[in-house]
Amino acid sequence: METNLGHGRTESAHTNIRLQPDWRELTEAEEAELARLRSELDALDAALDDDSVDDDPRWDTRDTLAASIETLRQAARVWNTDLIAHAGVVVGISHDGEAYATLGVVRQSDEKTIKAIRKRLETPETDGGVAEDEETDAGSVVEPASLGLPKSVIRDLSLARTRAIRLLLARDRETALAVTVAAMILRASFRSELPGVGVTASAAHIDDLDAFVEARSATLAYIPENEAEVLDWCLTQPPETLLSLLAVIVADAVDLAHEKGAPSDRHRQMLADRLAEVLNLDMRQFWEADSSFWTRLPKADLLSALAEAPEIVEKSQAKQEAALKAHAKLKRDELAAKVDEAFAGAGYLPDMLVTPVPAGRFELTGTGFAVAAE
Repeated sequence: METNLGHGRTESAHTNIRLQPDWRELTEAEEAELARLRSELDALDAALDDDSVDDDPRWDTRDTLAASIETLRQAARVWNTDLIAHAGVVVGISHDGEAYATLGVVRQSDEKTIKAIRKRLETPETDGGVAEDEETDAGSVVEPASLGLPKSVIRDLSLARTRAIRLLLARDRETALAVTVAAMILRASFRSELPGVGVTASAAHIDDLDAFVEARSATLAYIPENEAEVLDWCLTQPPETLLSLLAVIVADAVDLAHEKGAPSDRHRQMLADRLAEVLNLDMRQFWEADSSFWTRLPKADLLSALAEAPEIVEKSQAKQEAALKAHAKLKRDELAAKVDEAFAGAGYLPDMLVTPVPAGRFELTGTGFAVAAE
């Protein structure tokens, strides 16, 4: 039987306590293997970011590496033998006829026993180290409890529950947001994965503006230091906190730097244009054309820019042509210095840094129509 707890969540009505496995320390060999796999995954991610395509076979290799990492991590999940002896498995049928199994369920009659054991494990003894021995036993490596079911049945049951979870998550925006942020935190901060959730965000490692570095540090300072606590922590946070985290993590994953020529370059430029429009970005607040910019441009581009300089635009047509013709005789470095001087303090932006104006932003007035008619 199930009972609805609100916000799209359901929980067994048999108990208020459900045990979860603990995390043991990895062995030196496991730590070394995990470091090797993560290093290989990071290198592959970098390569895929640079030149991957949708059907790149290296994506399959990445999935295999990620699965190996998660398998190694999950091997360190163990049940406390003292606690699990007083828990069991509940198999039931949901309202839509799907079967489900819940591990670590504690009967109400055993709740006091569980609380007493937990208190004993958490309270150190002073009479010869008895508690230390008990904690060692409680943290010893044991095999996870077996479901006692055939693999095919376990697969079908887990798939049935997956279908139900997907439906309920689609109806519960706050829980979906919490799961999303937890998955992104694990990937971005711990180089880990949230098992079974295909939502990730990888830091782009950009040399950021100081203001963003400070905002990122301040926001991420509140997340748990232990990755095993991330999901539960996210599930208890208000939407405002989760949205702040999400904004920082997504921003940290954005890399729209590009060159020119390739389709991916044009796509990145178009996305940057769209985001700049939505964010009302004025690049004059963040960038200024200086001598290091002008000296990298060809003479043709320098002359084209100079034609838009205030001191040239203010001249008559004949004087503009004469000025440009005279400047065309200069060497490139000399011309670059002249252009730099002409645009000093003018807030010049190259076309690719100009934020597109959204349709409907301006309206042509009666005066404008009159000017256009002339």
